[in-house]
Amino acid sequence: MKKYGLLFISLLLLAGIYRGDNATDFSLWSTSGEQVNLSDLRGRIVVLILVDGENSNTLPLLRRAENELWQPCLREKLVYLYVVVSGKSREECNTIVSDLNLSYPLLADPSGEVISIYDGSDDLPICLIVGRDQVIEYREDSFLPNSIENKVNQLIASSIHFTTWWKIKELFHKNR
Repeated sequence: MKKYGLLFISLLLLAGIYRGDNATDFSLWSTSGEQVNLSDLRGRIVVLILVDGENSNTLPLLRRAENELWQPCLREKLVYLYVVVSGKSREECNTIVSDLNLSYPLLADPSGEVISIYDGSDDLPICLIVGRDQVIEYREDSFLPNSIENKVNQLIASSIHFTTWWKIKELFHKNR
């Protein structure tokens, strides 16, 4: 029986975290010098891009994230963008930010611990959108800026509709 329990736990660990799952909290240091805890961002939309710091495709992807995602569509929408860089120290991530002239922070994951929580395979990058309720709303095992932007816009629109409905309900009750 113990063998099956260990096998089941192992399979769960390999499965990764997918759409509809609760986001697992983590704490990493950012290149802006702050410690970022995912749970502290509850109530906000968070875009996470998980990358392998040792992969030669990572630097071009970080530049694309700046040019195709952060600057044109996310920066003004009160959405948090963090790129989790596996295998790099905070100092190495600071060098990357400086060299690429990035305006969004990187999160250093030198041990790869956070990547292993969210990854069910060796396929990086992984793009996640964590909704305001800390549930994974989107997961893609590639970097597709248009898909990310569309999903963020849907989440923002759904929260506006909910907020508007709630305010109308409050006004209706006040006028009774």
